[in-house]
Amino acid sequence: MRWLLIPLAVIPAPALADLTAVYGKPGTNFEMKVEIASNGNVHGDMPGQAGNSIFTLGGEGYFVEPGPSGPIVMRVEDMATVLGEQIAKLGPQFRPSLDHTPTRQFVHKGTATVNGRTGAAFFAQSRDGRLSPRPWVVISDDPALTPLARAMAGQFDMSMRMMAKSIGDAAVKPMQEILKTGAPIVFTGAELQTVTFDPIPVSHFELPAKPASLENVRKQMMPVAVRPVR
Repeated sequence: MRWLLIPLAVIPAPALADLTAVYGKPGTNFEMKVEIASNGNVHGDMPGQAGNSIFTLGGEGYFVEPGPSGPIVMRVEDMATVLGEQIAKLGPQFRPSLDHTPTRQFVHKGTATVNGRTGAAFFAQSRDGRLSPRPWVVISDDPALTPLARAMAGQFDMSMRMMAKSIGDAAVKPMQEILKTGAPIVFTGAELQTVTFDPIPVSHFELPAKPASLENVRKQMMPVAVRPVR
């Protein structure tokens, strides 16, 4: 489809307005709410998921998780730095398993309609050529969803900057390219349920605490640092 080749930067955007999108997984209690301010700031959270949330403020990413004394705010770049430090400590015998993480391939096949919205369907392809039974991601080119498209692509890029430290850029490139083409109405099993354009309080885009220092991020991430698979 020709529209897949149109970069997000030239898709006509609607008048500046706040946008709230809610994703859910059918048959589960999973829910993810993404709030997008008219200035591009993003606040995403998963109600009931231990208080974890993500922010993009002024182009910088933050991850928030609960701590014994209240929320802990970590800069995504600091988290990537710590993960890189931990991987650098791994012995050379473990590097091949990290450097050769299989790249997930996707095949565009027709369209899919989800909750009244239609988009290009992409199926995950296994090494033997079989496609996933359901689309792995469905992309809408609705101009009204352009802010959501930019927000989801940006959040994925930030998350993958950390993962790339361990699995390499090539493993995430296919999904990054797909997310550049529009707004996901299906994304790894989660479906876009609702979209509203009501004003969002400015307080929703305020960090709940001061970002932790790099040293404190090291301490916070140490229990979950990368460990080789034996």
